[in-house]
Amino acid sequence: MQPIKKPKIVYLKGKEAVEALSTFIDELEKQRGEELTNKQTDALIRIANELITSIEAQIKTNATPQREYLPLTAHIRRMINPLTKPIC
Repeated sequence: MQPIKKPKIVYLKGKEAVEALSTFIDELEKQRGEELTNKQTDALIRIANELITSIEAQIKTNATPQREYLPLTAHIRRMINPLTKPIC
């Protein structure tokens, strides 16, 4: 039995993260109605746009997050319930 190799995880911050999310949105639009339903596509685009807004706000204020990388699930929880306290 061979050991499983862990994939290298790349963390993007700032403008690089915004560019990657914008590319992701473009790819979602291309696949709209094919692999994903319109409703699924809209939901994913909405999440990506919220992440972009959050990243851009952090860039503008130069705020240091309480954690170096806030998990995606925390961003999603905030979108669902904006009164939820961040997980840090």
